Amino acid sequence: MWDLLSQPNVQAALAVAIVLALSYTGFLVITRLRPSTSKADTNAADLTHNFEEMRLEGDIDDAELRKIKAVLGKTQDTRPGQ
Repeated sequence: MWDLLSQPNVQAALAVAIVLALSYTGFLVITRLRPSTSKADTNAADLTHNFEEMRLEGDIDDAELRKIKAVLGKTQDTRPGQ
């Protein structure tokens, strides 16, 4: 048994199997976590409020806020099912 495990081709095959198993496990973990972290619960009103706060703090200016509101208005109009 130990003689078999000391052969380079068997060691390489075991290493590949371990890497594949770890990759698959990582993929499963990510797919289970992703829906809980990427929910799109924000709407245009919440985003507008957040951008207005950014303008008050000086992060963006009035022209940028107007552009953002225009884009949010367009995306709100083009969303399917609303």
